[in-house]
Amino acid sequence: MKDAGKAKRPVFSRRTNWDLGENVLASACRAARESNKKLIDLTISNPTRSGFDYSAFDPSHDFASLENLHYNPDPLGLPVARKAVRDLYAQAGVPVPGNRLMLCASTSEAYSHLFRLLCNNGDALLAPVPSYPLFQFLADVCDVTLMPYRLHLETDGWRIDRKSLLAALSAKARAIIVVSPNNPTGSYLDAGDADFLCRTAQERGLALICDEVFADYPIAPRASAVRTLAGREGPLSFVLGGLSKLLAMPQMKLAWILTQGTDAEEACRRLEMIADTFLSVNAPVQNALPLWMPRREIIQGQVARRIAANMEFLRAELAGKPGLTVPPVEGGWYGLVAMEGIADEDGFALSLLEERGVVIHPGYYYDLGDDAFAVLSLLTPEDLWKDGVRALAEHHALVSVL
Repeated sequence: MKDAGKAKRPVFSRRTNWDLGENVLASACRAARESNKKLIDLTISNPTRSGFDYSAFDPSHDFASLENLHYNPDPLGLPVARKAVRDLYAQAGVPVPGNRLMLCASTSEAYSHLFRLLCNNGDALLAPVPSYPLFQFLADVCDVTLMPYRLHLETDGWRIDRKSLLAALSAKARAIIVVSPNNPTGSYLDAGDADFLCRTAQERGLALICDEVFADYPIAPRASAVRTLAGREGPLSFVLGGLSKLLAMPQMKLAWILTQGTDAEEACRRLEMIADTFLSVNAPVQNALPLWMPRREIIQGQVARRIAANMEFLRAELAGKPGLTVPPVEGGWYGLVAMEGIADEDGFALSLLEERGVVIHPGYYYDLGDDAFAVLSLLTPEDLWKDGVRALAEHHALVSVL
């Protein structure tokens, strides 16, 4: 036979047919680091690499419980850990029934569980743009379609474009995703938009998925900002939170899903079975959670002070700079700089890196639209932040066409 003896190559699924190549800016950053070039990275979003003091959290003590040697599988999460999360909501005046709360390893896993709960292959989810590009990959691996709805920038901040959302609805739609505060716009869900979402979901038989991981970091929320959807009656909804932001500990893999509204009991039964299939949250982090929750203000205070100082400097430094504006930011860890006179975001970011050693993310990474933006992490240590922001402003003045 002609092909006898030839080895066949494995076949990969179409859902993983992503472009896995390095983009031009990532390639340039890698080359700069390999050549030991000193960089000012204004995109650092890892709090454990941002100079915060974690001495209040002592793993040698906090993980010392003998309970960590016992395997007590619970698909909802260990009762002691779920109580710690329930107490968190109770302190905010939101009573949470124990059977409505489920722990998972991350909000990414939470999304994955919810996509499987709500969608058959080919069903659709509505997701905001601008937003973090994670959603598209999660939708791909769960074989669902992502339909974007836009946020638009008004004088007091970003709001949901309701016409865009309604236009994205189809017979295949199963849920609406909202992130509050959003990444990277930093916008909390507005009270009027929250009412609109709940009404639309109720009328169309849709679920709401509200990601509130950044909710504990307000900067300048408008009076009508909704700080949480937890405890709100109405359509089936899922509120997500986790330690990656609450305690600035992304390495301690624990997040949660709070289920509420129409058919919440049935949703929880099905979610429990999904979670029982994976059992992904480890025992040590669950047993340590009651120790960590009372200390959360120690780390949150540090992060909040850094965010406030960096935002204050950003606004002051760019005030009056032609072609540079800072849109309102209500909360979260990110700041935006709108840059007039820049036709090529990649070109600007590359020249800023090569000529001044400053790293930014172009706005198109987050679907910010046709206008040029720099997306910056407010976690950047303050001395580096000041040098980097000054360099960005100087570079824009030289290369922009105003």
